Amino acid sequence: MADIVVYGGEAAGVAAALMAARRAPRGTGVALAFPERAPGGVITLGGLCGWERREWQRAGRRQDPQGGTFREWLEEVGPVYDPEAFAARLAALLAAAGVRVLAGHELEAVAGPAAAPRGRSRRGRSRTAGPLPAVSALRLRPLSPGPGSIPALLPEGAEGAPPAVTVPGDVFIDGSATGRLARLAGVGLSTGRADWDPDGRQMAASILVAVEDVDWSGLQQARDGQDRAVWGTSTEQSPDGPHRVFWGGAGIAANDAVLQAFAIAHPGFRVGAPRAWEEGRGVFWVSALLVHNVDGRRRAYDAGTERDCEPVPPLSRDVDSAYREARNLATSPDMLGALRRFPGMGKVRFAERDGEPRCAEVLLLRETVHATAPGPDRFAVRVEDLTGAGAGGADGIDARHRPRRIGLGFAWLENAGYTHGEVVPTTSAAMNPAQLPLDAILAPPVANLLVPGFAARIESRAWWALRTAPNQCVLGDAAGVAAAFSVREGLSVLKFGTPEVAAVQNWLSAEGAILEKW
Repeated sequence: MADIVVYGGEAAGVAAALMAARRAPRGTGVALAFPERAPGGVITLGGLCGWERREWQRAGRRQDPQGGTFREWLEEVGPVYDPEAFAARLAALLAAAGVRVLAGHELEAVAGPAAAPRGRSRRGRSRTAGPLPAVSALRLRPLSPGPGSIPALLPEGAEGAPPAVTVPGDVFIDGSATGRLARLAGVGLSTGRADWDPDGRQMAASILVAVEDVDWSGLQQARDGQDRAVWGTSTEQSPDGPHRVFWGGAGIAANDAVLQAFAIAHPGFRVGAPRAWEEGRGVFWVSALLVHNVDGRRRAYDAGTERDCEPVPPLSRDVDSAYREARNLATSPDMLGALRRFPGMGKVRFAERDGEPRCAEVLLLRETVHATAPGPDRFAVRVEDLTGAGAGGADGIDARHRPRRIGLGFAWLENAGYTHGEVVPTTSAAMNPAQLPLDAILAPPVANLLVPGFAARIESRAWWALRTAPNQCVLGDAAGVAAAFSVREGLSVLKFGTPEVAAVQNWLSAEGAILEKW
């Protein structure tokens, strides 16, 4: 039994579970389930061991505009960190908070949505102000080993199938990168970029691989044909010591003949401009291999079941098939040869463990689905809210969100492309943090579901910025606090008016969230 049930071990899900456990009434149960072996998703198991930050400078003050759990984690592990140590730390934080963690459990079915009764919840209060659809429980099942290292979700009655776990609750949160809970709950969803391009493609994914023998001096001295630095480099100070970071090489990625041949030889993949974070001891996690045509909603173990959905675009790969192909390519001699085309990386080799190259355990997904609401105002946050955000809370396009703001969102409006060779129209730069509304994480008409993960009610181009982990923490914090308040008051999150939103804002501020621009 749990009052608040979170699905998804990404940054948004972990932040939501921790914040819900802190703020919910005494005796409230909080559960967190995810299919991976450890919490954190791409920021731990995916090798993305450096925060994708963008500081804001105004009035002589320069800092990240995201607070709450992100600020706590940043201060504890630093701007760059050891991903395995961070995964262990997240697990310890969840345990200390009393969160019931179901690692390695996949969402098999959602009970509901059905009409939520006008009767009483377990706490003696009406759960909704009317007969809105509501989720009542999640059925979860441990994943089993499958062929070719792809996990299996064995059906009930199959030989070796582990027993399912049914977790009922009052409030549910989808903090995943796949939007699986929102999709199975029947929330209206827009896939990928369907809000501005009917093909519905999702941004290219990536897979990270660990390398060593980077020539740091060579990186810093490398110049292109116009005598410009090839790389940006920095050394970040974390509690466990200095960690180096480098990024750049876009011209080489676009024009090098060997890299062009790589893309031809491996359809659906290409080598982009690398970005790398030093885990420690000279080992760098490199993000360079782009994986196109991945439908992040789909898993191999859903094929042929009612959980599956039509691929978008039609020939796209499910997450598991794409990961297996990407892992094999990322650890191949072809990939090593591609990385060696970049200055300072001419002698890199794969970092190994037990004689095998170290590769991310999960894909770095950048986009899957976006929740929509019935009616003309489908999305709560549009790209204009970011590009037109004001320097103060009362000016700019984002001022419309000020009464229901739950945090600030800020990052570069970057996308990794959608298909090889396509030129994606760009948008204006976002110069100021944007106020994000509570409505961005609501999933009408489902009365008791919050969506701070990839299924947030944020249009595709705005997601170019808000997909980053610091912003995901902001949304996750708000979902956890809103869920806790919903349980305490016995009121659907869809019914939150001015007094309820003000209470959520006060709770968030007390937990270190930043709601005001400075």
